[in-house]
Amino acid sequence: MRRMSLYTEAIVEDGFGVGNAVGKALALIEQICKSLQAQAFFKKSCEEEGVAVHKILTWVRTHWASLFKCLERFLSLRLAVNCFTLLANENHKVPKLRNKSYSDFKLDRADWRKIRLVYDVLKEPAVEEEWEVG
Repeated sequence: MRRMSLYTEAIVEDGFGVGNAVGKALALIEQICKSLQAQAFFKKSCEEEGVAVHKILTWVRTHWASLFKCLERFLSLRLAVNCFTLLANENHKVPKLRNKSYSDFKLDRADWRKIRLVYDVLKEPAVEEEWEVG
């Protein structure tokens, strides 16, 4: 019961639900995946931050555990994501977004905690399903 209380506290700690942080992360993933130039700059961000270069995974709503795998990869790329959102707007090779900027997708510590919370919640059923299928 105390564990559920901690989840509830984390969800409402700043007046916003975890959906805002996860939604921002998914929107950033979508923007990066739409542009080869953004993907190249993201790869460069990984290299500069010393993060293993991996393709960002998208959420496929019809695939079981897809959101879990997407968030798992996204969390592993945290340093590169932060670098990308800080620097992409200034890079002339990265196409500008319409009515937005990449800095709009910047995730603060509270956002990252909320994404981690969703990941942790999804982990048990995702791992359980993988074990049963495998």
